[in-house]
Amino acid sequence: TVDAPEYISTDTFDADICISGVEDLDSAQLKLSFDPGVVNVTAVKPGKISGKEIPREMWCFDKNNTILVTSNLGGTDGVSGSGTLMTISFDVIGEDGDSSVLDIVEKSGSFVINTESEELPVNWTDATVTIDSAAPLPPNETDTYVYVKNLDDDKLTVFLFIDGNFIIDKGVSSGSTKKYSNYKLLEGLHDFKIKWYDLDTEKWYEVTAEYSVSGETDLQVRLILL
Repeated sequence: TVDAPEYISTDTFDADICISGVEDLDSAQLKLSFDPGVVNVTAVKPGKISGKEIPREMWCFDKNNTILVTSNLGGTDGVSGSGTLMTISFDVIGEDGDSSVLDIVEKSGSFVINTESEELPVNWTDATVTIDSAAPLPPNETDTYVYVKNLDDDKLTVFLFIDGNFIIDKGVSSGSTKKYSNYKLLEGLHDFKIKWYDLDTEKWYEVTAEYSVSGETDLQVRLILL
């Protein structure tokens, strides 16, 4: 999915290529078309899934007003979860009222491969951006650091969800605090949930909380046994 602002009043903007519920991702290729009279690609940055960076292997301009990007986690066990495959930066070239479709070229151009060298099914969704000098500025992006503290007497595997999306799971030792990662979130309210299975009670537990983030935010989510 192309996640880009619908209306743009700035000279530059970023578009995230998002993916959710992927399993054992190993590599990906993306071909994206755009109207060069309205916007132009200036950079492609690595993405992040479940707190793990998705290295950008290469990117280049291709024919028919497209770019080609490849990403590869080579030599790893792959990654599962939700996040971004990459972030594409654009300059704004056109004038007020001009629009460009950011179109993922699916046929033989864009695909995702798992650790078994199999192509995974992906529902690609495009986006349209329109230049509008009167549009409000987009919310600022934050660096949000998430920590989980385990108050149980056993080591637990704790699953983290942000805004309903599974992000990552990690083992957290008894009495310790684990830094999960830092996440790029827009300023404002976000829902955070942690979920774990307790072997003593043989039950699943979860804690959900809403936090407002801005600038650089440290969040410590505490495990509370129910």
